[in-house]
Amino acid sequence: MTASSDGPIENALYALLPVAFRQQDIAQGYPLLALMKVFDQVRTELADGISELEQDWFIETCPLEYVPLIGGLLGLEIAKPVRSEHRALVADTLAFRRRKGIAAALPKLARDNAGWFSLYSPGASTPWPAWPLADAATDPDAASVGLLRIWRLPVFAVIGATPAPAATSNYYHFNPLGLDQPLFNLPNTPLDWVAAPPVTALPVPLTTAMLAADLTRYGAIWPDPSDGPASSLLYGPARGLVIRTRKGSGNWTALQPGSLRAMSLAGSPPVPPDYPVLEGGAIDLASVVACTTDLTITFGDATATLSVDVPATPTMPGLATLLQNAIAAATITPGKQVTKAAVKALKAGAVGNALVIVPRMCPSEPLSIGPTDPGGPNPLQLAGSAGIGIAAATLPLTPELIALLTGAPPASVMSFTAPAGQVLKVPLPFTLKSPTVAAVVRAFAAALSDCFVCDGGDQVVVVPPSSAPQKPVPATAPASALGLVPAVAIDPELGLFSWPTAWTKPDAFSVDHGMALPGAIGGVGLRSPLAVPATAVVLEDGGDPAWLQQQLGTWAQSKAACTLLTLQTSATRVVISQQLAPAAGQTLWIAGAAGSQPCIVTGSPGALTLLGPPAPARFGTIAMSGVTLEAAIGLLGGNLALTLLDTTLYPGSAPLAIATVPPQSDQSSALPGTTTIDLERCLLGPIDLSLVTGSITIDSSVVSNFPVPESRLKVLTLPSTVTATFTRLTLIGGGEVAGEIYATDSLFDGVLACSGDARFTDCYVSELQYPPAVTDGASSGMAAAVSRCGGCGKVRAMRLSNCLLRQITLAPGGGSCGCEAPADAPVRDCATCADPACAATCPLRTAGQSWEPVREPPRFMEPNAYPLPDFARLSEDNPPTILAGAGNRDVLGAYNLAVPTARFRQFEAAIKSGLLLGVRLDQRYES
Repeated sequence: MTASSDGPIENALYALLPVAFRQQDIAQGYPLLALMKVFDQVRTELADGISELEQDWFIETCPLEYVPLIGGLLGLEIAKPVRSEHRALVADTLAFRRRKGIAAALPKLARDNAGWFSLYSPGASTPWPAWPLADAATDPDAASVGLLRIWRLPVFAVIGATPAPAATSNYYHFNPLGLDQPLFNLPNTPLDWVAAPPVTALPVPLTTAMLAADLTRYGAIWPDPSDGPASSLLYGPARGLVIRTRKGSGNWTALQPGSLRAMSLAGSPPVPPDYPVLEGGAIDLASVVACTTDLTITFGDATATLSVDVPATPTMPGLATLLQNAIAAATITPGKQVTKAAVKALKAGAVGNALVIVPRMCPSEPLSIGPTDPGGPNPLQLAGSAGIGIAAATLPLTPELIALLTGAPPASVMSFTAPAGQVLKVPLPFTLKSPTVAAVVRAFAAALSDCFVCDGGDQVVVVPPSSAPQKPVPATAPASALGLVPAVAIDPELGLFSWPTAWTKPDAFSVDHGMALPGAIGGVGLRSPLAVPATAVVLEDGGDPAWLQQQLGTWAQSKAACTLLTLQTSATRVVISQQLAPAAGQTLWIAGAAGSQPCIVTGSPGALTLLGPPAPARFGTIAMSGVTLEAAIGLLGGNLALTLLDTTLYPGSAPLAIATVPPQSDQSSALPGTTTIDLERCLLGPIDLSLVTGSITIDSSVVSNFPVPESRLKVLTLPSTVTATFTRLTLIGGGEVAGEIYATDSLFDGVLACSGDARFTDCYVSELQYPPAVTDGASSGMAAAVSRCGGCGKVRAMRLSNCLLRQITLAPGGGSCGCEAPADAPVRDCATCADPACAATCPLRTAGQSWEPVREPPRFMEPNAYPLPDFARLSEDNPPTILAGAGNRDVLGAYNLAVPTARFRQFEAAIKSGLLLGVRLDQRYES
């Protein structure tokens, strides 16, 4: 009954019979063999069953119908019918149970249950992340055994975006709107069981130190960048952070990590080796006659007047000394950016037959100098031919950099090319009496006798003489380390980069980076597909910035019922300010493709006006999805439907994002026609629909002043002819709503003044005035101030401050005061009023009304500014009523679907199940 090397024996039972029986069986036609085959089949089935018993013990090999039985032992309820994914669920739960108390399992446990990234940081008593956290403790207040750092914000990839030029030349914002925005790491490495996740697996904000360390590591491994790969650990096409350039219509070329430098660009400082200096014109010393020249220096917002007594036929060192002495004795009018000390720190010198002035402080501020009297003498040639040149400057000198200069091999030479193209060579090593910046400046000056050398604070500034550009030389290692080699400087904390002056500017830039927001709204992150009719005309671009403008011109002549213009990349499209006027029943969609965040910028004056067909024709529709629009939308009237989905509407310098454009003949007349506005998952600037007739629906969106919200500013104005429906709205600022308003799960941080039918369900109000209140000092501090008329005794006005409105319905008329001259009466606090006669006629006490004082204003994460990741996010120190006051017991406002409180519960349950009994773990939310 055993198996041979060739497999199981055929007719194994028959083979065990004695030979005599088998010989007689042959003579009788094999009846015994037939019987043994029946027995052998039963034996085979029994053997297979015994073998399968071993497989039933394991979740990986058991039959599917056994999965609920094993899951039940773990407390899992498996729904019927059982599917293959249920096996994976039970297997994962088993894996976690086997690793209970292991620190390395916690990040994956939290990720699988709550969708949040985390990183375990062991405490002093914890041996190693992969070891058990601690022995089971009986004291529930036992000391924590470690720290779990948690990142909740989702990070989305922005690919192929067009950077916006900054105010400072050669500076560029990663953000296409020209705003400072921190860059985030894209989590693209899966977490493992046995090790703490690397930084490339966490959605962390990139810091300058992180990127600098990464680039230093890259440079140490590949001293010649041309030999290295296109990506380092944090930068490159495979990492989601990259800068690309293009010449003409050629292919995009990614900038190599070896061409980068990470440094702070706050205040737009000059990036080494670029350093601005004021260079005068060539002076003919032999022709200079003795004279006095009066000069005026303009340095940023500071000015200075000085006088220089110039002798006949001077020397260049003598002129530089006279100019330096005159600066020291100058009459200075300091400014806010440039102080008196910064003016006195100007350093004068000479290069060849030209004077040069180096701003040793505030080098990023503009500098100019010239004769006070335009017709006066100009022997110093500091007017007319003078201009800003670019010198070479080192990085701030640290002891490590100074050690490179003093510890270089004997008889070595440091060579580099200055920004203006001059090739410079410095013999090394330096012999310094003391390792100071001043000593290094003297050593540079001795080595470069034809250059003017001075310090720029803790830097060395080298001004070479003007000459025809020479063929660049390969820079030596010390020159690269000192910052004397041009490189693109990136500040990931501001989202800025600087292009070197010595490099030719490309025709176009493109950037990829990660950005963090609390939820996928405003065009960021994953989006639902559009419900576009099958008969729609669908056109797709290839990222050409001019394509959208061309298609809008073509669409204006089109008769198609529905046209969809799909923007394929995150590149910025410039649209000349124009009017979009859909015909009756015509629809125009402008949509960003999946995985893109395109930006649309309108030209001067920055407005996009919309005009619908005249009534009673069918509505014309303008819709946008998944885009960032830097423009103000002007409504001209007509039967118009405006839809914005997953859109950021940034008005730029305009005061309003959506506003009416009244007829020139009458600035107060209502616009003709009806306008319906639907806004979903949007970030919106201020809205004013004063002359509109129609409706507005806002769902899961933020309305505020951009980029910094201010609750005292009015950001929403709706007349009595507009019906408003708000769901999960965060309104940061005041609002005036004269018509019907229906609000659910919304947060109003500001004064909301209503005068029409109003219904609030699970909404927080910082201050609700109904109607625009007759308030006085007596009502301050009251949660619900009710003002009655002293004549008729009916309610004149109500004001609710810092309250959660569970169910409130208000309507004008009815029990309200209708007196032409209402008389004053004491204001009562409805939250504490115990007068039954007052309660019988109080609109806030009638049946069905439900509200509760919170007495605390909402608190947002700081800094609360767009496009920072904490924009419009509620902080964790808000009252539970705000953090779980929505109808689904979630956070009030626009982000209650992005970071739901249900995830907190799932996270806490997951961590509890991953820890041993009695063990406590500290938690810190990093974002």
